[in-house]
Parts: sequence; structure tokens; C-alpha cells
Amino acid sequence: MKDKDLIKGLKNKKRSALEKVIETYSAYVNVVVYNTIGNAMSKEDMEEVISDVFISLWNNSEYIRDEGELRPYIGAVARNKSINKLRERKNTVELNEKTVSDRGDPETEALKADESRRLYEAVMLLGEPDSEIMLRYYYNGEKIREISRTMDINTSTIKTKLKRSRERLKNYLCGKEEQL
Repeated sequence: MKDKDLIKGLKNKKRSALEKVIETYSAYVNVVVYNTIGNAMSKEDMEEVISDVFISLWNNSEYIRDEGELRPYIGAVARNKSINKLRERKNTVELNEKTVSDRGDPETEALKADESRRLYEAVMLLGEPDSEIMLRYYYNGEKIREISRTMDINTSTIKTKLKRSRERLKNYLCGKEEQL
């Protein structure tokens, strides 16, 4: 089945079209979700994001352009769902034996948590693609080549964006700039 037929089937709410989309694009969605989330979440959380992608595709099929291709649309949905899941996760704190036993002075820990939250919020204010590059590099630990390949941006551009973003963050967090 071609993308046009799949889109038509999705818009007409044909289950067979959704099944074919899942069969055709599930590997691609897995890669996008993994590249966005990295090791920041459990396998179950990533599977939930992947399921959410296809549910969203089904629920919002009327917004897909008839003449368009599904791959870029599905990729964007997968990336956005992954980023949203990461944002949700940043707002929760996991308690486990390691975090409880490694904790020192409560005041110091509160300051560290506040600084972490503030830094993450500042990174999100950078805007796209800078915030995504920063998250991929510093939060997910992806290599510059990997980011370049995934985002289809030249490696030297990635390095430049990282350097400029670090400078912008430094100035913003030190109070030298009011906006990013």
C-alpha cells in the first residue's frame, strides 16, 4: 500500500490501514523515539511513547495532508511525543535506594534540584533546534555525529550551535541577559 492509500484509509478510520501503518513504520518510530529519549527512560516508557504515536496518528488523521508522505509526519509526531514524555519525567522525582542513600544535606540537595530545574527550563527557552541539540548532547549523551545524522545538520553546525547555546545559557543564568 502506498502512503496516499494509507492516509485515505486512516481518514476513513479503516483499522486495516492503521495495522499496515504500524507494520510499515514501527521500526522507524522505534528509532526516532530511542534517539530522542536515549537511556533516560525505561523500555516500558518508550513502548508507551511508541503506542501514543500511533494512537495520535489514528485520532488526528484528518490533519494529515492527502498528497503528503507519512514518514516525515510520523517522525515529527514521534519526536514530539518523546520530548513531551521527557518533559513530564523532568517534573517527577524518582526515589530509589541510591538517591536516598546518596543524599547529603537537604538544603544542598534542594539547591542542586533548583539549579537543575532552572537549567533545564533555560535550555527549553533556547528554541528549536538549539534546545533539541543541547538535550541530545548533554542530557542523552549522544555523539555529535549521531545528532548530525539524525537531525540532518552538518557536524560543524552542531558544534557551533552547542558553543553559542552554552554562551547564551551562561549569560542568561548569570543575569547578563534577560531573555534567551
